[in-house]
Amino acid sequence: RGFLAPANKVAKDLIDTHSHLPLVTVAASEPMSNAASLMKKHDITQIPVKSGNEIVGAIDDHTILNAMLDDAEAKQHLVSKYMNEPYPIVDLTTPIEDIAKRISEGSKAVLVQTPSGHHIVTKQDVISAMS
Repeated sequence: RGFLAPANKVAKDLIDTHSHLPLVTVAASEPMSNAASLMKKHDITQIPVKSGNEIVGAIDDHTILNAMLDDAEAKQHLVSKYMNEPYPIVDLTTPIEDIAKRISEGSKAVLVQTPSGHHIVTKQDVISAMS
């Protein structure tokens, strides 16, 4: 398919530039307006959704926009009503090719499990690593 990944790059390489930052998450029990506010505040387009300490879903700007277009009250509804499936979780040694494949097959992001928790890898992270 013409995919040439940089030699030996793995998930750890993709999160190195932001591994010192905490993962931005939203609780499933929070209103959609909180998810939208977090996206704006952090200049991001997708957020993992948690219930307690467990990642139970994901929400993105496309889903929020569609919900608000369909229902004027959507911003008051809980994130759990609109959240999507959780992002796939990989480990630090997962090759960039595997991550790129998951993202190209429709996942908006991938979470990387680290000893301190999770970090997110987005489509833009993969593109930057390949450039």
